[in-house]
Amino acid sequence: MLPAELVDADAKLYALLQKVSFSRHVNPINGPTAQYAFMSGAELPPLLYDAPLWADDALELLRSLRIPRMHPLGQLLGQEVAEITTLIMALKLRSAEAFSDLNRACGWAALRLPMPAEEEGEEGEVGQGCDAIGMRQVLEEALRARDLDQWRVEMDPVMSARILVDAPKRLIRVRPSAKFTGSDLRGLVAHEIDVHVLRGHFGGMQPLRIFASGLPGADVTEEGLAILAEERVGALSPRFLWRQWLLHEAIFRAETAGFREVYEWVASQAGTSVAWALCLRIKRGLAFPGKPGVYAKDSIYLRGYLGLRRWIAEGGDLRLLYVGKVGVQHPVQEWLDEGWVRLGTVPPLWQPSSQTE
Repeated sequence: MLPAELVDADAKLYALLQKVSFSRHVNPINGPTAQYAFMSGAELPPLLYDAPLWADDALELLRSLRIPRMHPLGQLLGQEVAEITTLIMALKLRSAEAFSDLNRACGWAALRLPMPAEEEGEEGEVGQGCDAIGMRQVLEEALRARDLDQWRVEMDPVMSARILVDAPKRLIRVRPSAKFTGSDLRGLVAHEIDVHVLRGHFGGMQPLRIFASGLPGADVTEEGLAILAEERVGALSPRFLWRQWLLHEAIFRAETAGFREVYEWVASQAGTSVAWALCLRIKRGLAFPGKPGVYAKDSIYLRGYLGLRRWIAEGGDLRLLYVGKVGVQHPVQEWLDEGWVRLGTVPPLWQPSSQTE
């Protein structure tokens, strides 16, 4: 039996996450026009943001939560509340210092990597891709095939990613301007639905909703598992490691350099299109992108991918990762033994016969 105070605090936090879309305030509302201005010669992209008018009320709610921190799950809930508080402060202040606090609180830190050789291969299957409307149909069909009819797919122009899963709202967002390759059609179903959606779905069946929104530190496992899922279906880009080196190096540079300087370096390595997309992701949210400062969340992809490969090789049980949005570092088996959580269902993706050679 979980303490009533813990269940109550968890429910109040989840209700907040159902109402607020943090990505709507991290990402600029004028991405295409800012890109046009920058590419036309502006020193900096004139990024504009939707102000988080709800922030003070949300902070007051978080401060009011009574969390039994002597309970193991209470400690994790308290840590999650602290991370969300730091995120809200970053969105309020939009300063390099506030984003540095966020990076530190969430454990987002780039790895300094040796430059790998670029691997040869096509980024996607030419002639078999689709636009955002087609991708929406693919995702909706995949949801129906998995009996996830309560989930929705919507278009959302205020995104830097092409697709985003919002588990508390049971929602998948697709950027209307995005294009998708043939490999994306199977890779993103594996990535977004067989990992992000299903872990959120089974997390929503647990006594605490934090298993649906995500335990602190679970994002590393979440994204690592999603990358492995792409690899599992043969859709991982052959240039993945090289692009991750580029990303991590850009994050390091962004800590002490502005948008234009980082953009020019990335463009010299990978061209202007990649440079814009990458710099927008690591400078988004900041009020002054021309100054040093970075949003380092994307550093978790490589760390998660390498960590999950190692964990699985050492005998990690994938069933434990489908109780919800947990990390490999969490003592899930102990929680199962205590009766605090129950197992979900591992998708067929991970069966030996499903691997694409």
